[in-house]
Amino acid sequence: MKKIYLIILIISNFSLSQNKEWNLNQLQKKNIKHLDSINWNVKLFNQDKTTYKQYKEYFKGLPLTISAFPVADYEYAVASESFKLTLDSISYKGINIGYFKDENSEEVTYELTLVFLSNQAESNENSFVQSRNYPYLTAEGTFTEFNTKYDWVFTKSPDGFSFIMLNMKLFDLRFGKTILIIPQKDGSFYYNQINLERNTFKEISMFEDSLLTEILKAN
Repeated sequence: MKKIYLIILIISNFSLSQNKEWNLNQLQKKNIKHLDSINWNVKLFNQDKTTYKQYKEYFKGLPLTISAFPVADYEYAVASESFKLTLDSISYKGINIGYFKDENSEEVTYELTLVFLSNQAESNENSFVQSRNYPYLTAEGTFTEFNTKYDWVFTKSPDGFSFIMLNMKLFDLRFGKTILIIPQKDGSFYYNQINLERNTFKEISMFEDSLLTEILKAN
């Protein structure tokens, strides 16, 4: 179900460009445009109503309720990339979140890497990347380990500020876009913030090798 929905999302939102520079005045103009019903993309709005109803059970597991809302036309496509790592018999599950450069390119700019230590076979994760808040990038998800649920919400402003909130712990991603979470059996968690970016590496395998090296340094 998750994979099917992501395909629908990308088809409906494929972008032309996210490379324009945004200042406060431009963001204010975009905000005003969203508020004017004359500019609303009604077809997209109705499509979201149908999609969110169809996948209602999947969205129930997310920390924030998903509802359809009208927006003005925009050109933007979001992306996510899941991966798994193993280090000395210890397993990690991760996700990279970003957006496509333009409609003619498969190049993705990643803005967040979230990694969980996960040694339980029954651990599970759930995520959703949202494009409707363009020019802001937004995503949310959950991860369960040791019967504890870790909720997270992420947003990136086009002026450069981005953060992720995980179980009320805020990470300012200007200080490192890779977040490592180490769940504990008592429901708490340890963490590390790593100054390593998926964008620096052409292949995800190269990124994974560098990430494992950084994890070793942190231990």
